Amino acid sequence: MPPVTRGRLLFRRRRRVARRRHGISRRFRPWRRERHRGRGRWGTGRRRAGGLHSLAWGAVSSRAGLDRLLQARWASGLGRQPGMPRRSPYIYYIGAFYGAGGYPYEARTVLKHLLDAGFTVRVLPPPPKGRWWRGLEIDEGLGRMFELLRQPVRGRRPQVTLVHMTPEAFGAARRGTVRIGRTMFETDRLPPRWVRACARMHAIWVPSRFNYHTFAASGVDPRKLRVLPVGVDTRLYHPGAAPLPLPGARGFRFLSVFSWIRRKGWPLLVEAYVREFHPAEDVTLVLKTSPGAATVIREFLRSLRLPWERTARIVVDERPLSAAEMAGLYTACHAFVLPSRGEGWGLPLLEAMASGLPVIATRWSAPTEFLHDGNAYLIEVERLEPAPRDVEQGHLYGGLRWAKPSIAHLRALMRHVFTHREEARAKGERARREAVARWDTRVTGPAFAHELAQWVRRQSRR
Repeated sequence: MPPVTRGRLLFRRRRRVARRRHGISRRFRPWRRERHRGRGRWGTGRRRAGGLHSLAWGAVSSRAGLDRLLQARWASGLGRQPGMPRRSPYIYYIGAFYGAGGYPYEARTVLKHLLDAGFTVRVLPPPPKGRWWRGLEIDEGLGRMFELLRQPVRGRRPQVTLVHMTPEAFGAARRGTVRIGRTMFETDRLPPRWVRACARMHAIWVPSRFNYHTFAASGVDPRKLRVLPVGVDTRLYHPGAAPLPLPGARGFRFLSVFSWIRRKGWPLLVEAYVREFHPAEDVTLVLKTSPGAATVIREFLRSLRLPWERTARIVVDERPLSAAEMAGLYTACHAFVLPSRGEGWGLPLLEAMASGLPVIATRWSAPTEFLHDGNAYLIEVERLEPAPRDVEQGHLYGGLRWAKPSIAHLRALMRHVFTHREEARAKGERARREAVARWDTRVTGPAFAHELAQWVRRQSRR
């Protein structure tokens, strides 16, 4: 073995000192190799696909070590811009990070991009015990990192509170900070108490122009509104995902993914399907929804005088599925359909697009931000009608208007997709291309960090 030179000893000593100073464990060596090969963004300002969360999670063992990493990221990126503070801004991020569904998915996605930009973030509320992230779209390292992210930063006060929930939670924003709310709604205007809650915030981030207009029409100051879509992970949802086995399904498969509430239009979908397709046809409607739905559908069909046994095949999938299994559910089917009465965004529609499926959806509300006649089949709306007060969350929706999709047009579109499969497949391929080019989270996500940075710049000028 060659002798250990004095220079080599000095190098090892400096490396040990740096690890202790930054709270970085020996497992962080892959990041060091990335940096020395020039592929990382540390010290160079260059962006690497995947960002901080793909390189550093699991490499720090303390809140102080994490904050030093974030400071380095800030200093090499946004911190170089004119008017920006040199110190990484301290942000309170209040959100529903820990479950499935639209709000949690959005909150985790936005959090990744804020960390990637170098913001010093504290997440609230704290995470539940155990490996709550299993089955979600985040990796083990980021899931464990929440134990550090929940801890306060000593000696510092937050500059901004971002509340990523419905406006009932906006009161949790800390006084003395810039207060930003991220929310959405599905009808033609907002409940009055939501308008009052929005008035107490400095900014309201909404995902679509539909909500920009409905919030403004309800009385929210338009100067506070900013349209910031989150998008979809097209690396997770893609046409090459291994199809998920679907016991009982056969032939051409229409898929619908939704929570079991009437706003999603499931009665319209089930009625249109069983009236359009005959039991002998080689077709299946796959409903991925909440447990207990199959019993309700049977009762609904009996009310239509159409017994379950005498209708075209319906498969109700009530299994809890991981994000990877959900990706396989899309590729196991041939088309996606959701005659919703209103959407605040419509994440399953984007997931279906990213998976290359032709989409049938209502021509109203937020999905028209990314769906059009060139990449989807849009159901005509007969009119807007008041939501009944006895629907789920009727205390919010009751009396406000949502869409009434045409059952006749829905039937015609499902039949058209069933019989014109090559055309439908081509439309699904175009939808996939648009999802990758315009709606991937790597395209849409950085806008959140830049918008937040503008508020930090304003604060630093005071």
